[in-house]
Amino acid sequence: SEAMGYYSCAVLVIAIHLCAVIQARGISQSHQQATSQLLPQQQPQVTDRPTLGIIRWDAWNQVYGRYDLVSYCAQIALAPRKYQYRLPFYAQVLSPTNVSFNADTQQIMNQEIAFAQHAGIDYWIFDTYCRYGPNCSTSSPWCQQYASAGGTSPLYCPQNPTYGLNLYLNSGPATHINFTIMLLGSPACDPDMQQQYIVTMQSARYHRVMGDRPLVTCFSSATAKLRRVQVAGRKAVQCLTDSGRK
Repeated sequence: SEAMGYYSCAVLVIAIHLCAVIQARGISQSHQQATSQLLPQQQPQVTDRPTLGIIRWDAWNQVYGRYDLVSYCAQIALAPRKYQYRLPFYAQVLSPTNVSFNADTQQIMNQEIAFAQHAGIDYWIFDTYCRYGPNCSTSSPWCQQYASAGGTSPLYCPQNPTYGLNLYLNSGPATHINFTIMLLGSPACDPDMQQQYIVTMQSARYHRVMGDRPLVTCFSSATAKLRRVQVAGRKAVQCLTDSGRK
Protein backbone atom coordinates (compact mmCIF):
# COMPACT_ATOMS: atom_id res chain seq x y z
CA SER A 1 0.00 0.00 0.00
CA GLU A 2 1.02 3.64 -0.27
CA ALA A 3 1.36 3.93 3.51
CA MET A 4 3.64 0.92 3.78
CA GLY A 5 5.65 2.20 0.82
CA TYR A 6 6.21 5.40 2.71
CA TYR A 7 7.20 3.49 5.81
CA SER A 8 9.75 1.55 3.75
CA CYS A 9 11.30 4.86 2.75
CA ALA A 10 11.35 5.90 6.40
CA VAL A 11 13.28 2.76 7.26
CA LEU A 12 15.87 3.66 4.64
CA VAL A 13 16.27 7.00 6.37
CA ILE A 14 16.97 5.10 9.57
CA ALA A 15 19.77 3.23 7.85
CA ILE A 16 21.62 6.38 6.78
CA HIS A 17 21.35 8.21 10.07
CA LEU A 18 24.76 7.80 11.59
CA CYS A 19 23.55 8.03 15.14
CA ALA A 20 21.48 4.89 14.71
CA VAL A 21 24.49 3.16 13.23
CA ILE A 22 26.65 4.18 16.18
CA GLN A 23 24.00 2.89 18.55
CA ALA A 24 23.64 -0.42 16.73
CA ARG A 25 26.87 -2.09 15.52
CA GLY A 26 26.33 -5.25 17.46
CA ILE A 27 26.42 -3.84 20.99
CA SER A 28 24.28 -6.25 22.96
CA GLN A 29 22.64 -6.00 26.33
CA SER A 30 25.18 -8.39 27.79
CA HIS A 31 28.11 -6.22 26.68
CA GLN A 32 26.63 -2.83 27.61
CA GLN A 33 28.02 -2.69 31.14
CA ALA A 34 31.45 -3.97 30.13
CA THR A 35 31.64 -1.46 27.27
CA SER A 36 30.67 1.39 29.57
CA GLN A 37 33.48 0.52 31.96
CA LEU A 38 36.02 0.63 29.13
CA LEU A 39 35.14 4.17 28.09
CA PRO A 40 37.60 6.76 29.40
CA GLN A 41 36.23 9.38 31.73
CA GLN A 42 37.93 12.20 29.81
CA GLN A 43 38.87 12.57 26.18
CA PRO A 44 42.05 14.35 25.09
CA GLN A 45 41.34 17.86 23.85
CA VAL A 46 42.03 18.24 20.14
CA THR A 47 42.06 21.73 18.69
CA ASP A 48 41.97 23.08 15.16
CA ARG A 49 39.66 20.45 13.68
CA PRO A 50 36.19 20.52 12.10
CA THR A 51 33.30 19.91 14.49
CA LEU A 52 31.27 16.76 13.94
CA GLY A 53 27.47 16.77 14.19
CA ILE A 54 25.28 13.67 13.96
CA ILE A 55 21.58 13.59 13.09
CA ARG A 56 19.43 11.77 15.63
CA TRP A 57 16.26 9.94 14.65
CA ASP A 58 14.36 9.62 17.91
CA ALA A 59 11.63 7.12 17.12
CA TRP A 60 12.87 4.25 19.28
CA ASN A 61 10.27 4.83 21.97
CA GLN A 62 6.91 3.70 23.24
CA VAL A 63 4.04 5.90 24.41
CA TYR A 64 2.08 4.52 27.37
CA GLY A 65 3.57 1.08 26.69
CA ARG A 66 2.74 1.03 22.97
CA TYR A 67 4.53 1.97 19.75
CA ASP A 68 3.16 4.89 17.78
CA LEU A 69 2.86 4.82 13.98
CA VAL A 70 6.52 5.71 13.47
CA SER A 71 8.23 3.54 16.08
CA TYR A 72 5.97 0.65 15.08
CA CYS A 73 7.40 0.90 11.57
CA ALA A 74 10.95 0.58 12.93
CA GLN A 75 9.93 -2.32 15.17
CA ILE A 76 8.43 -4.44 12.41
CA ALA A 77 11.20 -3.56 9.93
CA LEU A 78 13.95 -4.77 12.27
CA ALA A 79 12.07 -7.80 13.66
CA PRO A 80 13.32 -10.40 11.11
CA ARG A 81 16.47 -12.18 12.25
CA LYS A 82 18.53 -10.99 9.25
CA TYR A 83 18.05 -7.36 10.33
CA GLN A 84 18.38 -7.77 14.08
CA TYR A 85 22.10 -6.95 14.04
CA ARG A 86 21.09 -3.35 13.28
CA LEU A 87 19.17 -2.97 16.53
CA PRO A 88 20.34 -0.40 19.10
CA PHE A 89 22.17 -1.71 22.16
CA TYR A 90 19.08 -1.31 24.36
CA ALA A 91 16.79 -3.45 22.18
CA GLN A 92 15.67 -6.92 23.19
CA VAL A 93 15.43 -9.87 20.80
CA LEU A 94 12.30 -11.77 21.79
CA SER A 95 12.34 -14.36 18.99
CA PRO A 96 13.69 -14.82 15.44
CA THR A 97 10.77 -12.69 14.25
CA ASN A 98 10.10 -10.30 17.12
CA VAL A 99 12.02 -7.53 18.92
CA SER A 100 11.27 -4.85 21.47
CA PHE A 101 12.77 -1.49 22.39
CA ASN A 102 12.01 1.68 24.32
CA ALA A 103 14.75 4.32 24.53
CA ASP A 104 12.65 6.74 26.56
CA THR A 105 14.68 6.38 29.78
CA GLN A 106 17.36 8.59 31.32
CA GLN A 107 19.70 5.64 31.81
CA ILE A 108 19.74 4.85 28.09
CA MET A 109 20.26 8.50 27.16
CA ASN A 110 23.19 8.78 29.56
CA GLN A 111 24.77 5.73 27.94
CA GLU A 112 24.22 7.19 24.46
CA ILE A 113 25.95 10.37 25.59
CA ALA A 114 28.92 8.37 26.89
CA PHE A 115 29.21 6.51 23.57
CA ALA A 116 28.96 9.77 21.60
CA GLN A 117 31.62 11.49 23.68
CA HIS A 118 33.93 8.51 23.27
CA ALA A 119 33.39 8.62 19.48
CA GLY A 120 34.42 12.28 19.32
CA ILE A 121 31.00 13.67 18.37
CA ASP A 122 30.67 17.40 19.11
CA TYR A 123 26.92 17.88 18.76
CA TRP A 124 23.68 16.10 18.01
CA ILE A 125 21.08 17.37 15.55
CA PHE A 126 17.55 16.81 16.85
CA ASP A 127 14.61 16.59 14.46
CA THR A 128 11.64 18.90 15.12
CA TYR A 129 8.57 16.86 14.28
CA CYS A 130 5.09 17.85 15.38
CA ARG A 131 3.45 16.04 18.26
CA TYR A 132 0.36 14.11 17.15
CA GLY A 133 -2.42 12.33 18.95
CA PRO A 134 -3.97 9.00 17.93
CA ASN A 135 -4.79 8.70 14.21
CA CYS A 136 -2.51 11.67 13.36
CA SER A 137 -4.78 14.13 15.17
CA THR A 138 -3.48 17.69 15.67
CA SER A 139 -4.93 21.18 16.04
CA SER A 140 -2.11 22.80 14.06
CA PRO A 141 -2.84 23.43 10.35
CA TRP A 142 0.90 23.36 9.67
CA CYS A 143 1.24 19.94 11.28
CA GLN A 144 -1.85 18.74 9.44
CA GLN A 145 -0.28 19.77 6.15
CA TYR A 146 2.99 17.98 6.98
CA ALA A 147 1.37 14.58 7.61
CA SER A 148 -1.51 14.82 5.15
CA ALA A 149 -1.82 12.59 2.08
CA GLY A 150 -0.41 15.32 -0.18
CA GLY A 151 1.98 16.79 2.37
CA THR A 152 5.71 16.50 2.93
CA SER A 153 5.59 13.23 4.91
CA PRO A 154 2.22 11.45 4.73
CA LEU A 155 1.24 9.63 7.94
CA TYR A 156 4.48 10.55 9.72
CA CYS A 157 2.80 11.17 13.07
CA PRO A 158 5.01 10.63 16.16
CA GLN A 159 3.21 11.03 19.47
CA ASN A 160 6.26 12.00 21.54
CA PRO A 161 8.92 13.26 19.11
CA THR A 162 10.89 15.28 21.70
CA TYR A 163 11.57 12.50 24.18
CA GLY A 164 15.23 12.33 23.11
CA LEU A 165 15.80 16.08 23.38
CA ASN A 166 14.09 16.22 26.76
CA LEU A 167 16.21 13.38 28.13
CA TYR A 168 19.35 15.00 26.73
CA LEU A 169 18.54 18.33 28.41
CA ASN A 170 17.97 16.49 31.70
CA SER A 171 21.31 14.68 31.51
CA GLY A 172 23.17 17.13 33.75
CA PRO A 173 25.93 19.72 33.37
CA ALA A 174 28.67 17.09 32.80
CA THR A 175 27.49 16.49 29.23
CA HIS A 176 30.11 17.60 26.71
CA ILE A 177 27.88 17.06 23.67
CA ASN A 178 26.22 20.18 22.25
CA PHE A 179 23.04 20.11 20.20
CA THR A 180 21.17 21.91 17.46
CA ILE A 181 17.83 21.44 15.71
CA MET A 182 16.74 20.49 12.20
CA LEU A 183 13.76 22.20 10.60
CA LEU A 184 11.39 19.86 8.77
CA GLY A 185 9.16 21.74 6.37
CA SER A 186 5.83 23.27 7.31
CA PRO A 187 5.93 22.62 11.12
CA ALA A 188 8.52 25.40 11.44
CA CYS A 189 5.83 27.88 10.37
CA ASP A 190 3.64 26.96 13.35
CA PRO A 191 3.79 29.90 15.83
CA ASP A 192 3.88 27.64 18.90
CA MET A 193 6.75 25.59 17.52
CA GLN A 194 8.62 28.74 16.56
CA GLN A 195 8.53 29.89 20.17
CA GLN A 196 9.82 26.49 21.27
CA TYR A 197 12.73 26.80 18.83
CA ILE A 198 13.68 30.25 20.08
CA VAL A 199 13.62 29.13 23.72
CA THR A 200 15.62 26.02 22.83
CA MET A 201 18.31 28.09 21.11
CA GLN A 202 18.94 29.98 24.34
CA SER A 203 20.34 26.84 26.00
CA ALA A 204 24.01 27.04 27.00
CA ARG A 205 24.53 23.70 25.21
CA TYR A 206 23.15 24.90 21.88
CA HIS A 207 25.87 24.66 19.22
CA ARG A 208 27.02 28.03 17.89
CA VAL A 209 29.18 29.06 14.95
CA MET A 210 30.46 32.20 13.17
CA GLY A 211 30.61 34.60 16.06
CA ASP A 212 28.22 32.91 18.50
CA ARG A 213 25.39 32.43 16.01
CA PRO A 214 23.05 29.47 16.75
CA LEU A 215 23.36 26.75 14.12
CA VAL A 216 20.12 25.57 12.48
CA THR A 217 19.97 22.77 9.89
CA CYS A 218 17.22 22.11 7.39
CA PHE A 219 16.07 18.78 5.98
CA SER A 220 15.94 18.83 2.19
CA SER A 221 16.26 16.68 -0.92
CA ALA A 222 17.63 17.20 -4.40
CA THR A 223 15.33 14.73 -6.14
CA ALA A 224 12.50 15.96 -8.31
CA LYS A 225 10.03 13.69 -6.52
CA LEU A 226 10.74 15.37 -3.18
CA ARG A 227 11.33 18.89 -4.42
CA ARG A 228 8.41 20.06 -2.32
CA VAL A 229 10.58 19.34 0.72
CA GLN A 230 13.08 21.95 -0.46
CA VAL A 231 10.31 24.50 -0.95
CA ALA A 232 8.93 23.77 2.51
CA GLY A 233 12.44 23.97 3.98
CA ARG A 234 13.11 27.43 2.53
CA LYS A 235 9.74 28.61 3.81
CA ALA A 236 10.51 27.17 7.24
CA VAL A 237 13.80 29.07 7.49
CA GLN A 238 12.06 32.29 6.45
CA CYS A 239 9.26 31.77 8.97
CA LEU A 240 11.72 31.19 11.79
CA THR A 241 13.85 34.18 10.75
CA ASP A 242 10.79 36.46 10.68
CA SER A 243 9.67 35.16 14.08
CA GLY A 244 13.07 35.83 15.63
CA ARG A 245 13.02 39.45 14.45
CA LYS A 246 9.73 40.19 16.20
